[in-house]
Amino acid sequence: MQTAPKVAPVQRQQTVWTAFILLAVLIVTAGLFFRAAIAARFMPVIDHYDESLLFLQAYQLRPDAAFRDIYWEIPWNDGFPRIQLWLGVLTQQLVERQLPFPNPSDYILAMRYVSVGAGVITLIALMLTGWQIGQRGGMVTAGVGALWIGMLWGFTPQILDTSSFALMDPLILPSLALATLFCVLSIRHDSAVSAFVSLAFAILAIYTKYIAAYALWLPFCAVVMLVRRRGWRPMLGWLAAMAVFSAATAYWLLVVHGALGLQNTETGRFAENGLANLTSLSRNLDNLSFTVAHTFGIARTLSGIGLGALAYLYARRRGKHRTLALGWLAVLLPPALICLLLTSSVELISQTDPYWHRIRYMLPAAMMLGLVWALAVAQISLLLPRRFALLLLALFLLYGVPAVAEDVALVRYFRQTHTLHNVWAWSDVNLYPADGKLLMPWSSALASAWNRPWSGYQGITTFDWNYDDAPSHSTPQQFFEDYGIGYLIVTDRDRAGVYNTPETLAFIDQLFPLKTVPAGEIDRYTTTFYRMVPPQKMTNATFGGQITLVGVDLTVTEAEIILRPFWNAPTVPTTNYSMFVHLRAGGSPVPIAQADGSPANERRLPVTWDDPQEVLIGQTVTLQIPADAAADDLSLAIGLYDFTTGTRLTLDDGADAYVIGLAGAL
Repeated sequence: MQTAPKVAPVQRQQTVWTAFILLAVLIVTAGLFFRAAIAARFMPVIDHYDESLLFLQAYQLRPDAAFRDIYWEIPWNDGFPRIQLWLGVLTQQLVERQLPFPNPSDYILAMRYVSVGAGVITLIALMLTGWQIGQRGGMVTAGVGALWIGMLWGFTPQILDTSSFALMDPLILPSLALATLFCVLSIRHDSAVSAFVSLAFAILAIYTKYIAAYALWLPFCAVVMLVRRRGWRPMLGWLAAMAVFSAATAYWLLVVHGALGLQNTETGRFAENGLANLTSLSRNLDNLSFTVAHTFGIARTLSGIGLGALAYLYARRRGKHRTLALGWLAVLLPPALICLLLTSSVELISQTDPYWHRIRYMLPAAMMLGLVWALAVAQISLLLPRRFALLLLALFLLYGVPAVAEDVALVRYFRQTHTLHNVWAWSDVNLYPADGKLLMPWSSALASAWNRPWSGYQGITTFDWNYDDAPSHSTPQQFFEDYGIGYLIVTDRDRAGVYNTPETLAFIDQLFPLKTVPAGEIDRYTTTFYRMVPPQKMTNATFGGQITLVGVDLTVTEAEIILRPFWNAPTVPTTNYSMFVHLRAGGSPVPIAQADGSPANERRLPVTWDDPQEVLIGQTVTLQIPADAAADDLSLAIGLYDFTTGTRLTLDDGADAYVIGLAGAL
């Protein structure tokens, strides 16, 4: 009887190595895909206040910035470290090489993709770290640790979401991950070079955000281990070099940049009550539990790390299984603890709106907890050396599959229509800045809607705006004539909130409604646009049962006539009708002056008039009055026709034009 030949150990090792490489590439590729898909969330809508803040900070550093004096100034611009701003400036300049006239949202999207790249670097560095801390148990154990932290950091939805913003926090993460990696390399391979590199990346993290001072623990651990093994004398050269490097970078940050004298939001909060918050047990536990719950999950994290601890104790007691170095906990846990304390000193993340993703403050702590979890899973794999494939499959089914499903759902969520898209699409085409400014309450969801660096508005039409929480102090005509206000914008939230007073509701009832824009799928609210003053002359003339001339603004001087029509479509027009305006003398149908064109904005063709409640403001038409025209014998004829056939639409009485007499108007 023949038996199957045994697979040689070298061949088996190569097979396992190949499997790990393929799985690692799959995790990194999937992590890149999901991060890139999430980065374009709701664009061009900027849905994070701090992204606008950092864009403007970098923009104001540039003397070559085209709109430097137009966009709002940030008074505490210098309150943050320089790395994030330098990178922002570089990214903006690269964007301008590709786009001749970029909008703020274009810059911010580019920075989001920089964060995506930083996220992938972080993912790879963490997987290499997981490999290193598990190598004591052999290649399989090292691979399990690498793949587990890769799956945690590559697939966890909240991590993907929060680390893909155009903020400084995603830029801290690769620096911290690389500082951790080189710290581990220094300890495992007795490498002073790696310790120095770990220090460099720790300082880079601090140059990105001061609160990342906890990163210095990592090179400190590496140096302690090197001195312990080699002694002081062999390390004096390296210690001197690291001291000089640290002193030089600290001198620039503290003296040249003057970091201690600068103010930002975090330093202001710390100055107010930072020490009390830092030492608050309830505050720290709240931040820790909130972070774990919204990243890896409390039950899964505790059970995973707990099982790893039991596996370690079992292996030590039985003595038949290898154990991983427990000393790695001394490297990984203190930075997480310091991050927690510093975060608690300036922020209580569970009491802020999750929309702002304050959990990003705690992602470094989550990173270290993820590595501890990977160490625990690697320890578990040591008890099942011949069944690591089943272990990986079970873990992936328990964590990876649900996380990937949530990632897919998150990508779909971000592809939905934001309500701002609907508001912008209508206002850009249908409102006219020449009519005056937009008016809304301070608390409105649209308070910054047309402010390009704060909302991401990319429309062709540029608007000015004012705020008023109680507009009933004046009449609509006064707003129009005295304050230059052309439109009032009201959301259903405003009606239920600050505008829900009898006086304000009575004021709104006087206005001329134009359109109620429906809510999008995200940030749902309806928006009603009003014109402060109605048309000067109401007409209510319907052409062909399709388009109604609601009214007109009419200005007549001795030299010219200025007309502006207002339209409504009871039914969707069958074709893109053109408008004609004829100036007639006497009873003759032959015009002495005329104009033809689109009845409304040329970007809003009649076949798109699909809302029977909407009023469309036409373009201004100017006709010159011939010098020999009789002033008391003029009239205007307004009509619609199919420009492809010349056929005119008729009114209910059979006339092919609505006629306005001008007698006495001159």
